[in-house]
Amino acid sequence: MSSERRTASRFKVAVEVSLESDAGKFAALTGDMSRGGAFLPTFKEVPTGTSIDLVISLPSGQEIKATGAVRWCGKTPAGQGLGISFDDMSPEHRLMFDKFCENHETPEKK
Repeated sequence: MSSERRTASRFKVAVEVSLESDAGKFAALTGDMSRGGAFLPTFKEVPTGTSIDLVISLPSGQEIKATGAVRWCGKTPAGQGLGISFDDMSPEHRLMFDKFCENHETPEKK
């Protein structure tokens, strides 16, 4: 049985994300993203389960604010990084973010 828990398709994209938590503040570029979360390549270690505030800076200049959590931290075939879930966004930001995702998902993965 697979341990995969994602409900949305991932797509490769480099978007700046600013994060703030009890572990501190830092910024990273996404390695991949989905409507439900992102992989952030970084050597920053943040404990699994840590709540975070995020600002996702879209290429259009729009900023999307969200709250989320670190789902895992460690090495993957893609490198060292964090798996982040997006747990809450305002309806306005969710609409902007869904539009961004729609424009980046491949047709067969929608």
